[in-house]
Parts: sequence; structure tokens; C-alpha cells
Amino acid sequence: SYIVPEENQFPMVMESGEAFQIHKDKILGIVDRENIARRRFKVLMDPGGGAGVSCDKDLLEALGCDVDVLHGEIGDRFPRKPEPIPENLEETARAIREGDYDIGFAQDADADRLTIIDENGIVLEGDLTLAIALMGYLSRTRQGKVVFNLSTSRIPAHIAAKYGCSVDWVPVGEINVVEAMLAERAVAGGEGNGGVIIPAVHHCRDSFTAMALVLETLAQTGQTVSEIVRQLPAYKMIKLKLGLSMTDARRIVRVLAQENPSANTDDGIKVEDNDVWYHIRPSNTEPVLRIVVEGKEEEAEAVAEKLKQRVLSLRESDE
Repeated sequence: SYIVPEENQFPMVMESGEAFQIHKDKILGIVDRENIARRRFKVLMDPGGGAGVSCDKDLLEALGCDVDVLHGEIGDRFPRKPEPIPENLEETARAIREGDYDIGFAQDADADRLTIIDENGIVLEGDLTLAIALMGYLSRTRQGKVVFNLSTSRIPAHIAAKYGCSVDWVPVGEINVVEAMLAERAVAGGEGNGGVIIPAVHHCRDSFTAMALVLETLAQTGQTVSEIVRQLPAYKMIKLKLGLSMTDARRIVRVLAQENPSANTDDGIKVEDNDVWYHIRPSNTEPVLRIVVEGKEEEAEAVAEKLKQRVLSLRESDE
């Protein structure tokens, strides 16, 4: 419940409520608060019984939203699985379909990542959270450097290019994104899991900042979430997780790198062409090999299946 703020900026220790007020003021300073408030968005907020419970409504009401909260109490266990992914948000999506909401927001347990549910109850992937948030922000800040990790969709990069920003791609992990942002003095960054990082607020993934920027995009465009999504590139992303020991996973990646000498090998192996890209990397936290493929639907599915079979054949060859 306590934080240590930046040196020489505030008293060394403060209560969490006071700290969030400072944080909220920073967020309100990067959006057109009055323009958002004019829309009087009706929002369903799902903090999942996590850290956002005490702060979400405060921020959204400061932006002029009418807010209903689902899973808004902290108890001895989470009221839903903490990861804000479609299979864990069925109740939230149903509440939006049965209600009259402009948008739904869902957070993970520590409130650093955000998932959007559109007005029809469709749960969006985290890459779209990043893309829609950047639409609202980059349209105001204009040019600069933006940093994403290598497994992030091309859609946020499409938004960055639209507003004249160049993109750096770095290994997976928030720390890698943040270190590159600091080195390059980037204006924005993030990860495809719904993690939005805006240095004008702070150099951390932040669902509160993301919510404000998504509402900024809706207010600027006058469109619904689904209308905005329809205007974005229509890519399909496929994510596979194959159980392998860390030793086997690293060995297989080395073989694949030898087979693709022009690939990016900063973090596993990433191969790109005009129609599809894929990223294969050993997990840093569990004994699995992760495969991410993105492209037009049929091409992405074909490449994903081909890669899966290749990895399985390499695994069997060593057994």
C-alpha cells in the first residue's frame, strides 16, 4: 500500500490513495478529458478482484464515464481466473451483451494489463488493446520511436507507421521493452498481452493509462470499438505452446536458426515475409517452446501446423 516516488518529486512515502491521485492526474494530463466526458461512455469494468478494484471507478468517473463494476471485491480468492483472456471473461462478455454498454474493460490481478470487450460482448486480443490505445495517443504526440516485443502483432506497428513513428523490436519481457524505450527515448511501447507503456506517465505497463487512451480513441473517432477494429488489418494470430524441456527447446531453436540463416535470433528465432511471420522461443519460466504465427488466416494456419510438425519431428529425432 506504499510506493517510493521519483527522487525529489514527492515525499518519500505516501498512502496508496494519495499515490493513485498523483498517477491519475498524470493520466488525465495526456488525454482530452473534456472530449471523453462529452461522450458519457457507459463502461462495464471487471478488475477480477485484483489491484484495480480500489482505483478503476475513480479514474473512469473522472473521465465522465458511467461505470458498473463486475468482480469488484477483494477476497481470499479471485472471483474469476486472473488472466484476462477470452475463456476467463465469458461472464463479463455475457453481461455486456445483456446490458447496454459502450465498452468493457478487464484487468489482470496486478492491473498492469488490459483487455477490451467491445459493445457486442466480443473479447479482443491484447494486441488490439495496444493498437487502439496507441491510436488515441500517437495522433496527439505524433512522431517518435515506439518499442514492441518480437511476439507482438503487426497491427500496433501499423498504427505507429500511420502516425510517422519508427518501431524497434526487442526480446519478450517488459524489462527488455522498457530498457529499449529508455535508451531510445521512445514515446510509447508495449506488449501484445495488453500491456501499454507511456513514458509521459511512467515506464511500466499500465492498464489505467490504457483505459484512458482507448476512451480517447473512441472520443476522437466517434466510432464504436467494433467499427474501429473493422478498419484495422485483418490478421490471424496463432499461439502454440509445446511441452519440452528447456534443454530440448533451446536445441530445437538452434536447429531452426541454422535452417533460417536470415532470421532474427535476438530471442529464439523470428522469421518474416510479406504474408506471414513467426516467432519461436523457449519459455523463460516453464518447460515449453512457444510458437507465435501471424498472417492472413489460411496462411497463418498452414505455417503454424508446418512449424508444429517440424518441432515434433526434431523432438522425436532426439528421443
